[in-house]
Amino acid sequence: MFKHRIPSAGPQLSSRILVRRSFLLPKRGLSTHTFKMSPIPIILCGRNPALAQSVQKNLMPEYDVTHIIPSPFDGAREIPLLLTKPPTVLANS
Repeated sequence: MFKHRIPSAGPQLSSRILVRRSFLLPKRGLSTHTFKMSPIPIILCGRNPALAQSVQKNLMPEYDVTHIIPSPFDGAREIPLLLTKPPTVLANS
């Protein structure tokens, strides 16, 4: 019935999606880019200090744990203060 064929997405579209995914979700060893992305700063909440340190090490280098919050009480007090402070800009950035 139709004489014209609609082109399929093909490998071009899927490769573009993979490239965009690599920017959003960096994975170790899969990137072919020569530039290095700066780590994303996060706040880690956890009662066990040893476990928090282990999680912090496993999140590096993609994430930079800026604060470890040990209790819900401390989190309720400190997280709003951390989020309302203006971001610090380094001189060499």
